[in-house]
Amino acid sequence: MGEGAVKLKRFFLFFLPSLVFLIALTAPGGEYVYRWGPIANVGPGALPTYVAFRDATLYLYSSPYAPWHYEKALRVELLFPTELYIGGSCGFLPPAVLKPPPGVKWINITIPPLYEGSCILNITHASGWHSSVTIIVKLIDWYPSSERSVVVLKGRGRQFIQVDEDGTLYIWERPVARVPVAGCAFVWNKSLLLTESLPYAPAEPYLKPTPWLPSIQGIRRYGAFINLNNTAVLYIYKASCPGNFSITPSREPSLSGFIIGPFVNLGEGYKPDTPQFVKKLLNTPLRRLLILNGTAYLYTLYAYLYTTPVEMWGGVMYFKFVKPPMLTRDMVYIQPLNTSTPIEVQKGIWLFNITPRIWIAGPEPPAQRNLPEPRGTPLGIREPFYLVVDPTGAWGGWPEVIEVRRETLTPLK
Repeated sequence: MGEGAVKLKRFFLFFLPSLVFLIALTAPGGEYVYRWGPIANVGPGALPTYVAFRDATLYLYSSPYAPWHYEKALRVELLFPTELYIGGSCGFLPPAVLKPPPGVKWINITIPPLYEGSCILNITHASGWHSSVTIIVKLIDWYPSSERSVVVLKGRGRQFIQVDEDGTLYIWERPVARVPVAGCAFVWNKSLLLTESLPYAPAEPYLKPTPWLPSIQGIRRYGAFINLNNTAVLYIYKASCPGNFSITPSREPSLSGFIIGPFVNLGEGYKPDTPQFVKKLLNTPLRRLLILNGTAYLYTLYAYLYTTPVEMWGGVMYFKFVKPPMLTRDMVYIQPLNTSTPIEVQKGIWLFNITPRIWIAGPEPPAQRNLPEPRGTPLGIREPFYLVVDPTGAWGGWPEVIEVRRETLTPLK
């Protein structure tokens, strides 16, 4: 045998085993005849603070109200360019494949509503290598979120509750408290409520108090209806509005049947200084709103009214007096036709006890007629008047806020 043939034989003796080794090491089938160590490292992912991972066990929650999404719940570091198979006994996790290139892979987990129990998640390789994680799920009365506001209310009748992005709590548009957690998921009596999302913007930003009106952009308020009977608890979660729906009432709000403006003599006799309105209609899934920009001789009126699917309707009115005061014996902001002076049922809240009953909260009586001495009309912007019209007779006025607190979800023990 010549010297060249010997060199060629030696080359193949060394090259072919090396080639087999490299193919085995990098092949997608991953036989790994010559490998050592694990194919991947499996551990906890980017978990929220209320999720625990101990001794290869992942402790999760489920909700009766919605699926609970755990993004990047498990972290799989793939060490070789091969495929890993995801399976096991968890019915909420469909079979999947983790594919090359090597690096960090994530496993997302979604727990369906009302699920509770335990199961095994297996991560396997064709060579026989495997890793497993036990998943334990507990069902709790909690919308999928890390924290919530707890609001204890005492009152009677239908209430329209709102919270804005800054945490101000409104009842029939009137601010009553601040909450630590704000969002669009409301749970009442173990039921997830239908909610609306509506921006509010200032009509004149530099006025104090600022007249806030519903708008197409601005600070969002999230709203829902509850039926209150004595004392009960409302839970508010920082989450998106659930579901697509619309129960917007067909009836449009109107101020017909009301006297608006103080009585003065503007050369045409002693009568109300009634504004002329520019109107705009706006709908939400829960309400039909009429936004009004009114102009009278003495004042500008920023207002909005809304009808609801619970028979009641409401409104907010900001009076900005722009002319020097005039004398009047009938200082009226708003008053139903053919009614007498309203009854002050509690400080800052008046009732026109007619049918339908009309409640008004504001800085002074909404109507003072036949004053014994003339008084001057105001100057500047007034605190808003909040209007609630109740044809049912079941509403007991703005409820009392007994308690507001934050609750934070903690990991399972």
